Amino acid sequence: MNSDAEILALEYSQQLLPHYSLLTRINTELALIRTQVPAMTMIQAQAPWIPGEFLLQLTDDALTEFLAGEFTDLDSLNMVYGPVDFSTLGEAEPYIWILVDFELNYHPEVITSIYSSSPSVNQTSPNYVSGDGPDVYLNLGDFTSVYSFRIGWEDCPSGCLFEHFWQFTVDDTYIYEQSHYGDDILLLSLSAVSTFGLAPFTTQLLDLSLIGMTGPVSWAWDLDNDGLADSAEQHPEWIFTDPGWHSVTLQIQVGDFSDSMTTADLIFAGIPGDITLDLVVDILDIVQVVEIVLGNTSVGEIQILCADLNSDEIIDILDVILLVDMILSV
Repeated sequence: MNSDAEILALEYSQQLLPHYSLLTRINTELALIRTQVPAMTMIQAQAPWIPGEFLLQLTDDALTEFLAGEFTDLDSLNMVYGPVDFSTLGEAEPYIWILVDFELNYHPEVITSIYSSSPSVNQTSPNYVSGDGPDVYLNLGDFTSVYSFRIGWEDCPSGCLFEHFWQFTVDDTYIYEQSHYGDDILLLSLSAVSTFGLAPFTTQLLDLSLIGMTGPVSWAWDLDNDGLADSAEQHPEWIFTDPGWHSVTLQIQVGDFSDSMTTADLIFAGIPGDITLDLVVDILDIVQVVEIVLGNTSVGEIQILCADLNSDEIIDILDVILLVDMILSV
C-alpha cells in the first residue's frame, strides 16, 4: 500500500525513488498537521498513476516470444530494478498491453523511460488513474513547507464541480499558518482514539469533520444516547461506564447552519470473561476461550481483551482456570 507521504515524495522529487530524508520530512510534517487537525486524515494524496507499475507493448517478434515464455530481452533491466512481475492485459494480438509491476514503488514516469529504451519495446505508459477527488499538494521550501488539502465533490469522475482547500505552512515541529478557501462544505465524520475497552472505559472522541464554512463553530456530543448534549468540546474525553455497545451523535453548527450524524455501535465497553460479547459470563464463554486456547477459532481484539483475565497478553490455560473460578464464585 502506498502512503500519501510516499506519493508526495515521488511527485516532488521526480526521481526513481525519493531520498529517505525527503520522505521522512514529508511524513513528519503530515503527521504534525493531522495530529493537530485530525480532520485532515480524511484527505489523502492521490497520484495520477499507480507507483511501481507501468504498461508496455512489445514489438511483434518480442510479443510472440513473450507469449511463448521465451522472452529474455528485458532480463538485464529486471535484474537491476526487480523483483518484477509481468501480466498481460487484453486478448487479441497485436493490441496486448503488459502490466509491469515492481516490488519497489518506483516513479512510473522515470521507470517507464528506462524500459522504453529497449528495442523490443514498442510503447510504454504509466498506469494512470482516472477521475478526480480528494488530494494533497505540496510546495516544499528550504525551511518551511506548504501543504494544501483539497476536497472535491459533484461529478468528480469527470472533474469536480466544487472544491475546498485547507492550507498549512509548517516545519517539522510547528504549524506557522493555516487557512481555508473555496466552496462551502460541512462534511461530518467522527471516530475515537480507542473504540473498545473494559468498562469503565475512558476514550477520546475525535471530530474528523471537514468544515469549510465561515462563522463561529460549536459542537454538541450526545455520548449516552439520551438525546441531550454531554459535551461541547471538539474532541471530548468520556467514560463509558455501562457495558455494551454505545452509539455516538455529533452535531456541529457553523454560523446559522447545522448538521448532525450518529455512528451506531461505535464504542464497546466489555466485561472481563465475556468472550461472546452477550454481556453475560457463563459456560458459553468457557467453551469459547477453550477453543481459542486450542487454536480452533480466531477472534477479534475485543474478545481477546475480554478473555485475557490475567492481563499477560496471552490467552492460555490460566485464563480458562480464572474464567471457571469466576463463574463458580457467582
